[in-house]
Amino acid sequence: MADMAQGNTQELQVLVFQRNDCSVCHAIEPKLKELFSRYALLQVKWIDVEEIPEMAGRYLVFTVPAVLLLYEGKEQFRLVRNFALSELEQKINKVLQYF
Repeated sequence: MADMAQGNTQELQVLVFQRNDCSVCHAIEPKLKELFSRYALLQVKWIDVEEIPEMAGRYLVFTVPAVLLLYEGKEQFRLVRNFALSELEQKINKVLQYF
């Protein structure tokens, strides 16, 4: 977690921001896990904004769920609150075409 907080990563990371009282977060979590399992290059981190609020602050996440894809610590895209899984998959594929 320290590497992620400092931006010292050299890989593709997906940060999924959620909270315990978010019904949307709970509803999409199994679908997100299934989607992410298809991509071996992605390192997925699940972040509860109540447990680690400084991460939400660092990435300016004000609502959940939020999904951010980072490459070498730099944000490539984000999807927040209401988004289609197909949109997320398209964005991931677009980034991965360069690898």
